[in-house]
Amino acid sequence: MNHRKTFLCAALCLLTVCSGTACGASQNISESVSDSAAQTTAESGSAETEPAESAEEKSAETEKQEPVYDYIHGEEGYFSLPASGLGTPVKLQTAGTCWAVSASTAMESGALVRHGKTIAVDALDLLGAVYYHKDQNGDRTAEGWHLAENLTAEEFGGWGWMVTEAAADGIGEILLTETNDFENCPREQLQQMIRTNGAISISVPDRQSAKGFFGDYQTVNDPDAKPDHYDHVVTIVGWDDHFPKSYFRNKASQDGAWLIQNSLSEKYAYYWLSYDTEFLSPYSFDISEDYGEVVSYDGGKENHIGTDDETAVANVFHHPGKLTAVGTYTITDGQKFTIEIRDAAMENVLYTQEAEYAVKGYHLTDLEIPQDVSDYSVVLRFAGDAPVEGEGFSNEFLSYQAGAEAGQSFVLLDGKWADLSLKETADALKLDFAPNNACIKAVYAK
Repeated sequence: MNHRKTFLCAALCLLTVCSGTACGASQNISESVSDSAAQTTAESGSAETEPAESAEEKSAETEKQEPVYDYIHGEEGYFSLPASGLGTPVKLQTAGTCWAVSASTAMESGALVRHGKTIAVDALDLLGAVYYHKDQNGDRTAEGWHLAENLTAEEFGGWGWMVTEAAADGIGEILLTETNDFENCPREQLQQMIRTNGAISISVPDRQSAKGFFGDYQTVNDPDAKPDHYDHVVTIVGWDDHFPKSYFRNKASQDGAWLIQNSLSEKYAYYWLSYDTEFLSPYSFDISEDYGEVVSYDGGKENHIGTDDETAVANVFHHPGKLTAVGTYTITDGQKFTIEIRDAAMENVLYTQEAEYAVKGYHLTDLEIPQDVSDYSVVLRFAGDAPVEGEGFSNEFLSYQAGAEAGQSFVLLDGKWADLSLKETADALKLDFAPNNACIKAVYAK
């Protein structure tokens, strides 16, 4: 998936929407419900001049005008993280920070559900890591995402993949250990992942016309949403397969809804999203405070390269310490790869370990035997394509800066290691973009 192209529109929409109209949407819905009730009262008052009706007719008319919304969840087909004692604090966004709030909520949920740990993640720290990222020396990195000078991170917005790219290098004591990308994941599998992995961050449409109140339930159904309507990011924290389809302003074709934790209003912190409404960018996050330094060259994964059935890439590092884990991205679900720790010349294999992950995304693999290293290389042999930083781009709003220096990243071509910083390597791979660095993180013991 090209995350940059898919979600740039969403970020630009957040610039104009989340900082304005959408942030007051819940109150507007409440007012519209009151207006509707007043209109109904006025209409019923004018009906008193009509001929008298029988008790049965009046009862039937009352039920028609004032339906009773008294649905109660059963145990079958229903699950809620908050109701299960695994909820995380509701956070309110400022301006266009819904994407960072959602990611921080999903991170906290992942730590609680997976490991029973309470780790607080500040959404503003995520913004800083994405747009003002610093290296291990505390210097702002030239690579990664940068905003135009007239914009602030709070106003502009962003998307979940940017959080993955930044948090994989660490945010203070917190290190991202996994992001699962559940694109095209079946509903049943997604539900199971929420039980085992925690809340899932998603991008949704946030149009006023799709919202409604039915008894105690706030609901949303927007099956006709267009790509540019996906201007809000929320978090799935549960579901109900039997939630009534009649509880939506826009007619739903089926029962069932996702329980959503929202960041627009403290009063309406949760709502129900119909199964009829498509959502985008479903990510779960796992984090840890148990690792030390992260050494890497890439500013993110924005592309991939391939050399037939297996693609071998390598990074050469010059950093002493105890190597305890290796981080990288997988391109497809179920992708396998082999980790090799070699000398700096990439000739002698010092350690090897197999890895495989069911869901594509970012994954940190703990070494079964941590390695004392100084000048060394990490070689990853992927079944299929390998992740690379990709080419930079720029427009009037933001830019993605990427680059590679000689001697950092390599790909194996015809039995020889080719430097990814050279144009000849891109030509040999028949690429129409500059691959720049291979996406390999060297993670040290704390």
